Amino acid sequence: MITVRIEESDVYIKGHAGYAPHGQDIVCASVSAVMYFMCEVLHYDAVKVMEKGNVHLKVCRADIRDAFRRFISDVERQYPDYVKLEDVR
Repeated sequence: MITVRIEESDVYIKGHAGYAPHGQDIVCASVSAVMYFMCEVLHYDAVKVMEKGNVHLKVCRADIRDAFRRFISDVERQYPDYVKLEDVR
């Protein structure tokens, strides 16, 4: 399962979806694609890879953080057994 924890200006992404075999997992691919997009927007300055499968992003811009929150919430609704959003405000 992928766990996404959103705090004030911190986003933690941890784990793997396990929806399908490696290379075919659309849940993992969707979360990863949006995470890499955020990294591009943030210019990788605020990215810390904690260990394989775990990422910490410093996201100070509320608009980016809120868009990411909405996206993850939608994925969680569609795949509740594979994605969990922990929204700490």
